Amino acid sequence: MSTYVVTNPATGESGKPYAATTDAQIAAAIDAAHTTHQTWSKSTTVAQRAEMIEKVAQLPRDRRDTLAEIIVREMGKPLAQAYGEVDFSADIYSFYATNGERYLADEAIPEFEGDGTAIIRRSSLGALIGIMPWNYPYYQVARFAGPNLLLGNTIILKHASNCPESALAQEQIFRDAGLPDGAYVNLFGGVVQSATADAVLDCIIDNTLPRDQVNDLCIISLVWIDPGCIALEKEGKLDKADMYKNNYDATKLAIKRALNDEPS
Repeated sequence: MSTYVVTNPATGESGKPYAATTDAQIAAAIDAAHTTHQTWSKSTTVAQRAEMIEKVAQLPRDRRDTLAEIIVREMGKPLAQAYGEVDFSADIYSFYATNGERYLADEAIPEFEGDGTAIIRRSSLGALIGIMPWNYPYYQVARFAGPNLLLGNTIILKHASNCPESALAQEQIFRDAGLPDGAYVNLFGGVVQSATADAVLDCIIDNTLPRDQVNDLCIISLVWIDPGCIALEKEGKLDKADMYKNNYDATKLAIKRALNDEPS
């Protein structure tokens, strides 16, 4: 099993080693996330999930000092900025917990003609994978995990390789807030085989959508994989995204590289 060690960018001191996630562990995470979506997500209401997300919001405030000190050590963020990120992330969770029911309420279609009624209903898709960057270890997770868990999606999250301690701290917060096993699963980077990339790609869409739609969803996760996709988010460039959109194999390879922390 491979391991990696994070070096404090300010002091040069090395932290403890972290073991990379194995293919078997990834497969187990996918199974857990899928099962939890089929059970917990489909048996709870938005209001019930909102209560849990509000607990998620409170725990970073309670652990503010510890969480801020972690990202100072991991990626060199100044302490004042680290506190700001912890606070902002907590506020993001609170925002969705407070407003989720209103945002996700059924929306009537007034132009519907004929007998009966028609509505727009927003429902979960299944297990989603998020591949996170290093520069905002808490904020990036909050804006991804908060609304998706509220909607009922389950989360498999692979953080940047220099953020293992903050990744574990966030996973613990979701557990302590009462979310069940499989609702939010942390993975560490490691050598991922092609078969695992297939499984990860399948879990993104919960085996429910055709391949052309698979890749549309993958664009969200691919934003942080390589410069072309970063350009998609930051500058509106679509060239690299277009390459992935209709190419299942290219999308799978990009996910594999991202999980392995490999350059594209």
